[in-house]
Amino acid sequence: MPDAVEGGDWFGYSVAGSRTGTGQPYLVIGVPGEDIGTGEDTGLVHYLRGTINVAMNQGAGMPGSPERDDRTGFSVAASTHHWAVGSPGEAIGSEAFAGAVNVFRHTLTNNLPTIAAGLTQDEPNVSDVAKANDGFGKSIAIAPIQPPRTGPWPTDSLVVVGVPGEDITVAATNTTAPDAGMVQRFHVKSTNTFTELPAITLAPEDGDYLGEKVVVVNTAEGSNATMIIAVGVPGEDVGDKADVGQVQVFNALTNPIGTPVTSERNGSSLPGSMRAQEIVGTSLGVTSQRLLVGTPYGNDEVHAFAWSALAAGNTAPAQSWIPGVNGIPADHSTFGAAVS
Repeated sequence: MPDAVEGGDWFGYSVAGSRTGTGQPYLVIGVPGEDIGTGEDTGLVHYLRGTINVAMNQGAGMPGSPERDDRTGFSVAASTHHWAVGSPGEAIGSEAFAGAVNVFRHTLTNNLPTIAAGLTQDEPNVSDVAKANDGFGKSIAIAPIQPPRTGPWPTDSLVVVGVPGEDITVAATNTTAPDAGMVQRFHVKSTNTFTELPAITLAPEDGDYLGEKVVVVNTAEGSNATMIIAVGVPGEDVGDKADVGQVQVFNALTNPIGTPVTSERNGSSLPGSMRAQEIVGTSLGVTSQRLLVGTPYGNDEVHAFAWSALAAGNTAPAQSWIPGVNGIPADHSTFGAAVS
């Protein structure tokens, strides 16, 4: 690969792969600890497709300049028409760790993937304002938009961006909920332009960290009604139990977003009783048929939920993997910390 091995690179901290519209497989690898020049933890990303093997960072294939703590590659996402990389440590003006996301097409410009959208909260036509510690892009997800058609499908994508450090104003009390979190949705078009859909905030509370993890899927070709988002809310408190956490599921393209279907540890959705500091919602995975929820900081389990069941409001898991059960080794540590 076009880079050198160094201590603290964190090569592979994030990984995503898919196939292009012509069926060619590709892989994106994040290296958020990579130092560029004198900039520590500037970060970069590797893009591999066929004979294409390139490393990209801000100033080299990406907008902006490499700076300390950009952490480019902390999050990556891949889909048919586009792929994306998050730089949640990017300073916007004087606002440190405000964050940025860059979206690319597979077509090449000067032997590098073509930029389709450079997203920050200070870009024109993007809601809100970049502020320190927003963490815009700490989590990202992407899926193709495939509406009903009579001709070729547009090569558009829905890019979902988690902003878990966003402070939200509570209208009823005119107060601010620090780190309540937010999720932003962007329709990235084949013309290398984008439009933003309304942001997701719901009922903000201090330290919810809504958007710490996001996933999106289109479960059926030819229908936008089957695009679904799942959002982790690991800081959600329940009664006197802090940071119990939960997962909220929405139709991805509905405006207004509507009431989510919620999965949490309440005995009927996630089995067992709620406990403090379990931070459910930090580990999510997705297939075309199922949402995967890992709970590594409580019961150490992974549960699979059918998208069709969630769409109908049924939050009972379809399948579960538990250490010590059905041949899974009982000796474990944070089982389910990463699922895919």
